[in-house]
Amino acid sequence: MSWTDYTAHLRANNATDAAGILSSEDGTLVAGDNFQVSTYQVEIPTDDDKGTRKVDVNESANVLQVMKEGKCTSPAGMRIGGIKWQIVMTDTETGTVYLKKNKGGACLVKTNKTIVFGSWSEEQKIEGKGCPQNPGDCNKVTEGLAKILKDAGY
Repeated sequence: MSWTDYTAHLRANNATDAAGILSSEDGTLVAGDNFQVSTYQVEIPTDDDKGTRKVDVNESANVLQVMKEGKCTSPAGMRIGGIKWQIVMTDTETGTVYLKKNKGGACLVKTNKTIVFGSWSEEQKIEGKGCPQNPGDCNKVTEGLAKILKDAGY
């Protein structure tokens, strides 16, 4: 299977809104479906809340840091795919990080050589179920693919 086939597996039946596989070495995007990582600038409030300042965002560095340390210290916050995420829970034993955004969330899982990303949006419907995407289905397919990759040495 190609890396693109793996992200297509995550997107099957529309259980995830976006899917990606990154290198755990440098955060490079290996494959993505409705997913990308970028570098850019955003404006955030100044410390005194009297204005704004521009800060650099490196989404690959954000992912690598949260997978290694369980936190993101970027002044712009945890950002992936142009979206600001809140870190909900980190499971160091399984190498899994759960994220939340407005009306959705995501799951990141570290394997031997990759980081698997899957996100969900309650505004999207799961094919065949008719119900909105949800964290349970997203986490199940994301963690399941990560296990397959781990077992294959990736």
